[in-house]
Amino acid sequence: MRYRVRADDNFLSVGYTRSRIPPWGQDGGNDGSPNYVEVLRPGKEVERYAFATNVPLSKDDVVHVVTGVGGGFGRPADRSEAAVRRDVKNGYIDAETAARIYNVTI
Repeated sequence: MRYRVRADDNFLSVGYTRSRIPPWGQDGGNDGSPNYVEVLRPGKEVERYAFATNVPLSKDDVVHVVTGVGGGFGRPADRSEAAVRRDVKNGYIDAETAARIYNVTI
């Protein structure tokens, strides 16, 4: 989710758990991904936070909230090609992820 700041003199405070150690995969599954927030400022480097207080925000800054995903269950290589294709069709993953994680070319 992205939020564009519409006025000057704002601030961000954020606190996310599971920001350093992602959820573990089980039975050969891949680990999940962490939670974090990015602050995107025009013409500046991306700032990444998991815990922060009073981060100044100005008009046209963008706050990008990234929520992690849980760890996988079972080896990705064992997932059927039909199931992976269905996940792409339903928008759960994209074709790049299907190729990279599941070795299925769409």
